Amino acid sequence: MRNVTIEEGREGVQLSLRKPLLRQADPEESARQTGNAQLVVVHQPIKLLASTVHLPVLSEIIERSKSFKKRKYQKKVRNVFFIFLFFIFHLLTSFFIATIIVPTPSIFVFFPIIELKDENQVVSGAYMIPYAFTTEASTYLQLLSESDFPFPTQRPIICGGPDVREPRDVVYFGDENVPPLKYSTISRTPHPWPPVLLKIRERIQKVVNEILPMLPCQPPNATLNALLLNRYNTGEDAMGKHRDITPCLGKEPFIASVSFGAAREFRFRHFSLQEEQEKKKRSKANRGKGRQARSTPGTKTTYKSVILTSGSLLLMIGSRLQENYQHLLVRDKSITEARYTLNFRHHEPKEQ
Repeated sequence: MRNVTIEEGREGVQLSLRKPLLRQADPEESARQTGNAQLVVVHQPIKLLASTVHLPVLSEIIERSKSFKKRKYQKKVRNVFFIFLFFIFHLLTSFFIATIIVPTPSIFVFFPIIELKDENQVVSGAYMIPYAFTTEASTYLQLLSESDFPFPTQRPIICGGPDVREPRDVVYFGDENVPPLKYSTISRTPHPWPPVLLKIRERIQKVVNEILPMLPCQPPNATLNALLLNRYNTGEDAMGKHRDITPCLGKEPFIASVSFGAAREFRFRHFSLQEEQEKKKRSKANRGKGRQARSTPGTKTTYKSVILTSGSLLLMIGSRLQENYQHLLVRDKSITEARYTLNFRHHEPKEQ
């Protein structure tokens, strides 16, 4: 063993033999010295090693080699573990920064349907945001379908005769200081907000506050304190052409209309008070002569149409829009699915 040096380095365990051991050894003498009669000599280096090194030395070499491989394996495992910990820490830090410290602003795609200008400045208009609530549409539709809203058992009569009833189910909600809603021959007192509508109103108010700064015109007050909830059971239910000009809406009406359910066609129709008066006179003079006689020759009504899909948001801002345009929901007998329209609006508080 004095002639054997065991060195442990980065490449493993190395065995160094001193010069006196580099002589040719006799296999029988080597076996007699080591006491290992079963040693088989195959190569000259092994023969030399067997003739000069005792078995305890070989055992130590093997043990040190195994220990070196084990430590090398443990080092690799430790490095992989630290890399994994660093990845988890980086992921959590990025999530914290993205969601709490620097929240990502919502991105909404909108396009103008109608814009009315005064001295090259937009003062009123209608804007469509088709994907405002697309991800939540199915959830909100289910909540609305499962809720028991206080719809009237019989639809009320509107102008046009005793057999003309409102072609949809309507219920009115509002804050305590919201006045009754009056239109046509109907007067509605606001019901208190149910929890499901309070939840939806909070979400829609947040989205409206984010969208309004992007638009060229702003309402004087965008607080949504009232709701006219319309339910269209099938495509047979509809809404006739009208303008939202009521005292409770104030001088500059603001309406945020959200749709859930079946997609329907929504139209804007240009309105002229003088043309409407002439049309009424002509209709009265030609009563009983048929529809063609009552119509104006050579005139054609033009519409601006949009398809209100489930989760879409329609904003109507300002009095000029309501003064110059009527709007309506087109009847479509091919539609069998239900549709809910939530017409959130700002109503002027009633005087105490």
